[in-house]
Amino acid sequence: MIRKIRETEKEWLMDRLKQDPSRTMFIYGDIQQNGLETDYQEIWLDELDDKIGAVLLRYHNNFVFYLFDSIYDLAGFKERLDDPRINIMSGSKSQIDSLPIELFSSYKFRTMYFCECKELKDNVLTPSVIRAQSKDATAIAQSFHSITEFSDFNTNFEDRVQRIFDKLDSKKSRAFIVYDQDKVIAHANTSVETDASVMVGGVFTLPEYRTQGLASQVVYELSKECLSEGKIPCLFYDNPKAGSIYHRLGYETFDLWTVGKKG
Repeated sequence: MIRKIRETEKEWLMDRLKQDPSRTMFIYGDIQQNGLETDYQEIWLDELDDKIGAVLLRYHNNFVFYLFDSIYDLAGFKERLDDPRINIMSGSKSQIDSLPIELFSSYKFRTMYFCECKELKDNVLTPSVIRAQSKDATAIAQSFHSITEFSDFNTNFEDRVQRIFDKLDSKKSRAFIVYDQDKVIAHANTSVETDASVMVGGVFTLPEYRTQGLASQVVYELSKECLSEGKIPCLFYDNPKAGSIYHRLGYETFDLWTVGKKG
């Protein structure tokens, strides 16, 4: 049976998630930042005979899950996957592959390399990199919407602006950017932060500014700050050119991550 988590189970769940901190980062971080339930976040446990097989989380239109054992209530799991509010789901590739493929019939998948950085290798000069503030939200969103690589995951423009503004304003996310006049031409941010690790995401350089090392600069500055606080930065990539940048900076691949989009 899949049911909503109880407040009395929060500490137990966080302790379980800490045992696999990188793979459970999204769930752990969302609970740490937002609590157990808001109007945009819900958390369920899959239970059978007092044994917990999995934890499931909805954050806005995103769904992520982690298996402690397996999905016991397959019908309940599919019901949540088919929720009309959900259009993106993600999880460890090995865990997704362990479940019946029929559960994911409405999703199209891509798989990415999962990397972490425990020590930076290069000393990159970052003269033009600045920390983003909430006032930069519109410019950042405009650049996101102009890049083909992000087209599959673009949300409503006004929603994206508001979400970026809220995260930067509340300090739930940090970002480093490069401007050319009033245009953000390079960007990297943290999409999730916990007390032990951070997820680096939203890395881009506008096409006409590529091959200048700008992506290396924003990722380097962001990673350096996180490491200085004792947090391990992690990221995903499926583009070999991007991968070469990350590995050159000191990131190492340790797993695969799968993201599915409805349709």
